[in-house]
Amino acid sequence: MPKILELKEVPLAVLDDVVEYVKVGSMPLSLEMEEWAVYERLVTMLDRVIYRDLREVYDFDAETLDKAFNLLYLLANPKGERFSYEKLSKTLGLAKGMVIKLVDALEKAGIVQKIPVHGSISKATRKSPEVKFLTVPIKSALL
Repeated sequence: MPKILELKEVPLAVLDDVVEYVKVGSMPLSLEMEEWAVYERLVTMLDRVIYRDLREVYDFDAETLDKAFNLLYLLANPKGERFSYEKLSKTLGLAKGMVIKLVDALEKAGIVQKIPVHGSISKATRKSPEVKFLTVPIKSALL
């Protein structure tokens, strides 16, 4: 671990373990499972959160819940972390207010986290926040 933290030369076997941990190891369900099995489980979990949990807590209709899954795919894209609500609204075919509500719901569900804009007040009001997935494996499963 000290060699990894100091970015010194690390044995290849250890480096493989680190890469594996970043890909899927941070999820408890990944113990003793193959990488693709973990991804399938994560997509199933996301499906349940969106179509069951969000439906019970919020009054989203079926079409909006389908768009929530599309929203996650857009956010998983490397360019999707920095977005504008207007662009997402246009791409998804939803009202801007609904996109904001979906992002808030996904944040409360523990799937994503909004990173507020730093800087002047005018910059914070003009720009949309960054949205990051709480764990890398969820983003990897979507990709």
